[in-house]
Amino acid sequence: MTLRPPGLLLVFVLAILPGCSTDERGGSATGPTEGQTEPEEAPPLPGSSIVLITLDTTRIETLGVYGGPAWNTPNMDQLARNGIRFDQARVAAPITLPSHAAMLTGTYPFQNGVRDNGTFILPDAALTLTEELAAAGYFTAAVMGSQVLHSSYGLAQGFQVYSDVPTRNLRTAGGTEERMAAEIVTEGMRILEQVPTGMPFFLWLHFFDPHWPYSPPAAVMARLPPAAQPDQAPDHNSATRRRYYGEVASVDRQVGRLLQALKARGEVVDEILFAIVSDHGEGLGQHGEASHAYQIYDSTMRIPMILHHGALEKGLVIHQPVSTIDLAPTLLSLVGRDPPPAMSGMDLTPLLSPTAGGQSSPRPVYFETSASWFSCGWSPLYGVVEGPWKTIVSRQPEVFRYLEDANEEHDLAAAHPEVIARAVAYLDDLAGLTTTSTRRTLSQEDAAALEALGYLVDDENQGDQPVSATVEQQVPPGWLPEGARLPRDGLPLKQNLNQAKLLIQSGRVEEGLTLLKRMVELEPNNVMYLALAGALLTSAGRPEEAIPILERAVARGSSYEASSSLAGSLNQLGRRTEAIQVLLGSIRQFPYQLLPRISVAQILIENGEPVAAIPHLVYFLENFQGDAQVRQDAQHMLENARQAAASD
Repeated sequence: MTLRPPGLLLVFVLAILPGCSTDERGGSATGPTEGQTEPEEAPPLPGSSIVLITLDTTRIETLGVYGGPAWNTPNMDQLARNGIRFDQARVAAPITLPSHAAMLTGTYPFQNGVRDNGTFILPDAALTLTEELAAAGYFTAAVMGSQVLHSSYGLAQGFQVYSDVPTRNLRTAGGTEERMAAEIVTEGMRILEQVPTGMPFFLWLHFFDPHWPYSPPAAVMARLPPAAQPDQAPDHNSATRRRYYGEVASVDRQVGRLLQALKARGEVVDEILFAIVSDHGEGLGQHGEASHAYQIYDSTMRIPMILHHGALEKGLVIHQPVSTIDLAPTLLSLVGRDPPPAMSGMDLTPLLSPTAGGQSSPRPVYFETSASWFSCGWSPLYGVVEGPWKTIVSRQPEVFRYLEDANEEHDLAAAHPEVIARAVAYLDDLAGLTTTSTRRTLSQEDAAALEALGYLVDDENQGDQPVSATVEQQVPPGWLPEGARLPRDGLPLKQNLNQAKLLIQSGRVEEGLTLLKRMVELEPNNVMYLALAGALLTSAGRPEEAIPILERAVARGSSYEASSSLAGSLNQLGRRTEAIQVLLGSIRQFPYQLLPRISVAQILIENGEPVAAIPHLVYFLENFQGDAQVRQDAQHMLENARQAAASD
């Protein structure tokens, strides 16, 4: 299905200013004049292997070629200078799983159904870049840097090898267990040893290092110039910024190591098609957002995107606005495959020649965040870039001239209602393409069992922002829920989370818990608040207060952490059967998470059901690669459970 909205396309084309490509060697590519031949298209690269490098949480200006410090990213800068970079590339959504799903399918989140991390799954019916390449005879492999992109979320479709992040920490919040860049490269090169001689490969490496917390290797930080500080971002101290830049620098060093390893393997690097792209940026305090996911300003939306192959034009800069959904059809086209009609992204190969004039049927670029809705109950946001304008559609729309106002400090909405009207009309046309999402929610069987135990709540008394399951699954572009708080208004309140944690850590437990409970009352559908407040109440030994809060989080498909906390509170009250049912439901929702496995095994043994505990302990020991003492304790539990089972 292609995005060619009827009626409005002509309006947008007339509104868009001509783009251009510039050649960093000093020339300018402005397109043919009268008497000149038609522009040459970028040469196809049939049979070329592809290396896709996705940089998690990487702001555009952290790379030297995008205006950052030259000392930070020399390897990626070199690939860009000898290749093609896009100056106005934006992600489809500023959060990891939806952004990568959009890249791999060439479709927007409202089409592929992946709208947030954690509970959404790319359906099997989705057609991916990987599946197309596998069908063309490619060896396909991926190495993940974070559990956020675990294979169970559907992105492994078409991959012959999909290396998930091993579990080493049972209590890594939010599924952010990660694998460092050095290990990613080592694992990627190990997997390439499986590629048959002469067979092209598609290798996707996901580098999660720049994501919070910023903890770059000391050796990398020691080599960075101490006086060379990146430009200051508002409300973010220089030490934090420098650590963040150090994380990107660490990834760049590993990209250099990857290039050397490929050469050592006998590969001709110039005969490999490299694509380097970020899944989103990082707020670093701009617009009141320290991280990402909840707003769609360019601090998190505009990202680096680079293509490199020896046969492509060197030093070309594309200024036309593009989307990361354009990446899949472009890569397919470059290696001689026709992009499938299911991909809505644009084939950008007509842009990849200095005589192309930087234009290829210009169209509006759409982006969104609905993670704000699913995680916090805050309003979704929708964005459109057309011509010189960037519009953020919400109940208080904003309009920016993004080329002149890169930091988006001057809202021109009041002076340009016609720009807002065009964006809203475009969203109306897109809304009809919205599909139903696949979410990790409790099965009807699980829900009935839990309701029978008497703790699942209904939707009454849930405040003025009720969450509808139907609306959750279909959030069409332009949908704005009544009464939902704008993310920019909700983010300042989120600072209370850190304050509450600090109070509790400093021993002022009552003050911290009181603050958390007040936040839950203020935003009763914010599953982030619900899960944290419930977990802290559970750990404080206050299960009666924790249970009703955690019930709401679990009922909204929250996370395995919320389920584990709820089970812990139930178990504290001696309600073991209910705790077991909660954990079994969590395991069915999140089968790869190990905390529910070890938790349910412990409670089953306490409940006199050692036989039922055995498979969970076996699974845990097969998959947990963390603390040796934890493994030893689990092994001891397994031996005791087997002995008890044998004596029955």
